[in-house]
Amino acid sequence: MKLEEKITLLKQLYQMSKVDGKIADAEFDFLIEMGFDLGVPLEIIEDVFEENEIYLKKHIPKNIYERIIQIYRLALMMQIDKHIKFNEINLLKNIAIELKLPPEPVTIMLSEMLKSKNGTLEPEHLFEIFNTKNN
Repeated sequence: MKLEEKITLLKQLYQMSKVDGKIADAEFDFLIEMGFDLGVPLEIIEDVFEENEIYLKKHIPKNIYERIIQIYRLALMMQIDKHIKFNEINLLKNIAIELKLPPEPVTIMLSEMLKSKNGTLEPEHLFEIFNTKNN
């Protein structure tokens, strides 16, 4: 994943965390951890959180699997505070459309995540959800 794509992902995660009007400590910690896991320097992470204008352009991963993983990460962010709101679901579906992913599998993915004991999905199942809609 290119640095520009990583920054776009961080921006989307940040957007998801603040869509309900507040950023929980767990959400903030997740954002920082995700930034470090992606190898994004701290100064860039800070700039993303400060909504620095140089990071306004969005970069969409070309690989379908990276786009699916990106929407999944956003869904994980949405669940951190244990309260899923309509505006978060709406944002997730809008980002899916930006990522050139159909919104219907997003609904299925969220439903499956809520059914699972730990709120996560196995990668094979995640890709299966999107592949059945893409064929």
